[in-house]
Amino acid sequence: MTNETQQRAPVDAPPRARATRRRSGVIATLFVVLGCATPHTSGDAPSVAVIVHPSNHIDSLGIHQLRRIFSKRERTWPASSGLDRKRIIPLDLGTQDPAREAFSRAVFDGSTDSVRRLWIAEGLKNGNEPPLERPPSKVLELVSRVPNAIGYVPAHMATKGVKIVSTF
Repeated sequence: MTNETQQRAPVDAPPRARATRRRSGVIATLFVVLGCATPHTSGDAPSVAVIVHPSNHIDSLGIHQLRRIFSKRERTWPASSGLDRKRIIPLDLGTQDPAREAFSRAVFDGSTDSVRRLWIAEGLKNGNEPPLERPPSKVLELVSRVPNAIGYVPAHMATKGVKIVSTF
């Protein structure tokens, strides 16, 4: 069965419903192909918000970019961020925080434990250290004060002092 066939509305559905369903499938496929965060189509609010300082010119970051930043493969902000290639400071939540688990599953396709094992291997291989771990309130405070920091918090905590660039 092809992807096209799976996404079709029933034949007896009105033409508009069939077209809308097809469009939704195409949009979701584009998000996956381009490595962007999956948009929320259900009525549920996102559980995690990725945040940067308001002076950062970046408006959105996809899964691929977040994976590179939080695995420290991307070390400096691009010139388009307005931060003149400053070092990125990724901030992580503690391992017991439910938002950390949601972030790990969305960005790294694995649990917090599997990401921890990735960091052990990365440390042995390249000498990289994992992002700094902080409680959500401290991540929020640091990102609102440090222009080149990036972090994630439970979505309901994202306030005026930060800019949201992705949600899960």
